[in-house]
Amino acid sequence: MNEMQRPKINKKELRAGLLPYVIIRNKEGKKIPVFLFMVPSNPEMGGPRPQIAKGRIEYGETPLQAALREANEEIGIKSEDIVGNVSSIGLYLGYTYVFVCKVKGFDVGSPGHETEKLVWADEKKFERIGRKIHIPVVKAAARAVARREKLYRKRRNKKESNGGAENDE
Repeated sequence: MNEMQRPKINKKELRAGLLPYVIIRNKEGKKIPVFLFMVPSNPEMGGPRPQIAKGRIEYGETPLQAALREANEEIGIKSEDIVGNVSSIGLYLGYTYVFVCKVKGFDVGSPGHETEKLVWADEKKFERIGRKIHIPVVKAAARAVARREKLYRKRRNKKESNGGAENDE
């Protein structure tokens, strides 16, 4: 591979994206993640719906480096906005590495030149307003964040009180 080529899988250029989140309590009092999405300023770059901030992995970059760069370029997330570690949730759509990170609050970020506006949405709201191809990715991110943030404490406690028996609620 020469210096000008970008990493590829099956002739598709590899991409990386970041889903920043905060934890809130919903109307029922349950803790849930709310993610930060971007709406592209050019509808030809994914349509007019909110979507994950993502882009091509440049030559010499790791997927994480690319995700952080794209998040900074598209939604204005800086390293000082991130609380704790950035976690990979996997490879999606066959060629996009996706990461999640907790951020300080709703006041982080600002639209970059490729972004018309920023949108905060939980998983259910994103299903209604978001880019359809990203819905399975957002669902996976919500599950990953729930595990990461230990939002399923009641289930774990119930499992422990059952003597370790599995409970598929």
